Amino acid sequence: MKIKVSAIIILALVLLSRQAEAIPEASAILADLYCTYQPSESSFGASLASFIAGSKSSKKFAAGLEKEISDIKSRKPFTQAEALSDIKTMVKSEKLPAYIIEKGKYKYTPGINAVYPSENVRLRSQPNTSAKIITTIKAGYKQGRKYTPPEISDYLGEWTSPKSEKWILVNYRPSLTSNADEKKLGWIHGDYAKFVTDDDIMNTVDVCEHPGKYLRAGNVEEISPETLLRAYVGNPFKAERQYKGKIVRLHGEITAIKAEDGIPTVEFDVYFSDLNQRAVAVCFIPREDPLLAEIETGKNITIQGYVENIDTEAWNKAFRITDCKIISAN
Repeated sequence: MKIKVSAIIILALVLLSRQAEAIPEASAILADLYCTYQPSESSFGASLASFIAGSKSSKKFAAGLEKEISDIKSRKPFTQAEALSDIKTMVKSEKLPAYIIEKGKYKYTPGINAVYPSENVRLRSQPNTSAKIITTIKAGYKQGRKYTPPEISDYLGEWTSPKSEKWILVNYRPSLTSNADEKKLGWIHGDYAKFVTDDDIMNTVDVCEHPGKYLRAGNVEEISPETLLRAYVGNPFKAERQYKGKIVRLHGEITAIKAEDGIPTVEFDVYFSDLNQRAVAVCFIPREDPLLAEIETGKNITIQGYVENIDTEAWNKAFRITDCKIISAN
């Protein structure tokens, strides 16, 4: 019995290890955001940041986005040899034709995250124009001022035929959050394939996590900590609608210098005697800020940052202001 149990454990570990080496899936939500705002490349960061700042996304979307960001940050490099091993397994299980490893050339390019079509393209069961059409993958299109992004697929590599015709192997996603059994395995012609790279995804992640860095300077609202915090104690939900997603410039007395999760913070703590209530604005500052070592509690500061969140449940820590920059300290 012990031998059988040990064998089962070893087999399970092998299977888990094999699963961990599978060709990485597309970061579909992030790729969709990239494709949506990439058409206006000159303002990509500002446009996406404005969307993130004003987004009232569902919990499912927010959870999916958070998972993709976590996954891409922990993703390990995937090699040609690992991909070829997966492809051979798919050939053995008859999901792919044997000739793609016997003839022509299969290639996997590390760093490609997702595939999307440059125009509506047919997804075929095999890499040739006579093969069965599985579905049509739609390209992005603009209607008036609204842009609908292209449909996203997982990238599984490329095959060049003996006649030098290039085909892209993909797992097509009917929706961004498609499960494995909902995806459609097939081939699209290389002439109609465009790629989102891991670098593109990481740039998108940076905008999603730090939209305040990308919002235009013209959006800055100068306001005193007292005015900002009084708005909160008057009605936190109104304050949320009024200030969340904006860049504010605050000038006032530092009441505390602390750290949260290793990130330096400056606090503005105001007590309103007429309302018998206290509220705090917490400003997060990068360690590399050149004026960080010059500030002191009890001294005045001018600081600019992005209002990431207003806590409508806590009794005092009202505003979370991120991507802060110290303008002056005296």
